[in-house]
Amino acid sequence: MFKCLPICIFSWVLLLVLLFLQKLSIILGHSFILIFMNILIAGGAGFLGSNFAAYFLDRGHTVVAIDNLITGEIENIRALEQNASFTFIEGDICNTELIVFLGKTYSFDRVYDFACPTGVPNIAADKLGELMLDTCTIGVRNLLNLARTHKAKFFHASSAEVYGEPEVS
Repeated sequence: MFKCLPICIFSWVLLLVLLFLQKLSIILGHSFILIFMNILIAGGAGFLGSNFAAYFLDRGHTVVAIDNLITGEIENIRALEQNASFTFIEGDICNTELIVFLGKTYSFDRVYDFACPTGVPNIAADKLGELMLDTCTIGVRNLLNLARTHKAKFFHASSAEVYGEPEVS
């Protein structure tokens, strides 16, 4: 008769905690995420990647950022490195062995791809155009394979360069 008593008490306590968090979220004006995710951000030292990393870290998630620092800057993530839930890896998403290693080392729920050297001046200089093609093909394929292996949701951002020169009339 009393075998389920600890489970019942636990269930009631959990329910009360959830109700408290719901009320608190209404008072504070934002919701609480109760499920914490492991997130990979490619291009994590770039403007978008570093800001997404900060956003997710502020909400309690674990973030692994990878960037080859060709156009990303270490200064963008300097403050994030103080967070124990943040890991930075200097590397290239075109390196299949590195991405496979990350897949074996970490378990990801989300993969965000912001990796791509952008900017018309960068494309013409120092073979960055070729690097852009590799990043947007080989690198994306590597990240898609990683996301599929982990059953993670995948988000890919592109740049305005794919649309070409805008016509101004």
